[in-house]
Amino acid sequence: MKKSLLLSILFLQTVAIAQIPDYFANNPVWRQNSQCNNGGGSLCISNENYVYRVIGDTLINDTTYKKIWKSGVRTFYPAGPNGVCFSTQPEEIQEMAAFLRQEGRKIFWRNGFEGQDQLIYNFELQVGDSLPINGINFFNDVVITTIDTILVNGEERLSFQFGNSPVTYYVEGIGHSGGFLQYIPPMLECGHRLNCYGQNDVPLYPENPQDPCDYSVGIETEVASPEFSIYPNPAQDVLIIELNAAGNKTIEITNMNGQVVEKLNFSETKNQVSISTFPAGVYFVKVQNQQPKRFIKF
Repeated sequence: MKKSLLLSILFLQTVAIAQIPDYFANNPVWRQNSQCNNGGGSLCISNENYVYRVIGDTLINDTTYKKIWKSGVRTFYPAGPNGVCFSTQPEEIQEMAAFLRQEGRKIFWRNGFEGQDQLIYNFELQVGDSLPINGINFFNDVVITTIDTILVNGEERLSFQFGNSPVTYYVEGIGHSGGFLQYIPPMLECGHRLNCYGQNDVPLYPENPQDPCDYSVGIETEVASPEFSIYPNPAQDVLIIELNAAGNKTIEITNMNGQVVEKLNFSETKNQVSISTFPAGVYFVKVQNQQPKRFIKF
C-alpha cells in the first residue's frame, strides 16, 4: 500500500513537472517600448509604446496560427538641437504583427501567408546549448549557463540565464528583457524593452516592473511634447539632459541589463552628465516617472 502510494505521488510530480504551458491561453499581453534613431527625419528619434495581444486564430495551409496584433502610439522627437523630424505629431499603431504557433515548448513564426515557419523560441534547449540564429537573434555565442523554474500565475515556466549576453531574463512563453518579438540586444540602431507581461490585463511578470505597465496605450495617453530631451545621440564624453521645466528631479541612467550606472539629482533645465567612463553600448535615461529614452555611447 505504501509503495503504491509513493509511486502515485512520484507519478503525479513527474506529470506536473512535464506539463507544458499553453503560451497563448488566458489572453496574454506584452507591454513594450521601442526607440530607434533616424525615425522620420534627420537626427530624429522614433519612440513607440505598444502592446501585443492575441486576437484569434487563422488557418494557413491547414495549419492553425495565433494572430498577434500590435497597438499603441508612435511619437518623434529631435535628437538634440540639430535634430529635425518631419513631424512631431503622434501616430496611432494598429497592425498585424505576426502569425505564431506553439509546438511543445517551441514557438514558430510564420513569415506571411506565402512564407515559411521560423523557429524563434526553443525552450527545450539545455545548459551549454547556444541560442539558434533566427529572426530575433543574430548572435551565435549566446550560451545557456543555467535553467531555473519560476511561477507565473501559479504555473511553472522555465527561466534561462546566459553568460555572455545583456539579456537580463529569458522566460518560457514570455520572451526576453528586450521584448517578445524583438531582437535580442544589443542592437545599435534600435533599443527595445519588454516593460511587462500579463494575462487578462493583469501584470504578472516581472513582479516589480521598473517601467510603465499600463495596457491601454493610445494617442490620448501619450504626451506629444516629451518631458525631457537628450543629446547628442550617439554620445562620447558628455550627454546633455534638457528638462522642460526646472525643479528637483531624480535622473537614472541604466544599461541594457537594467543596472543603474548613474543616479543624479538636477534642479536646472539644462544639465551635463559625464559619460566618458561608460563602456560603449546602449543606455537608457529615466527622469522619475517619465518614459525612459535611449542613447548610444561610442
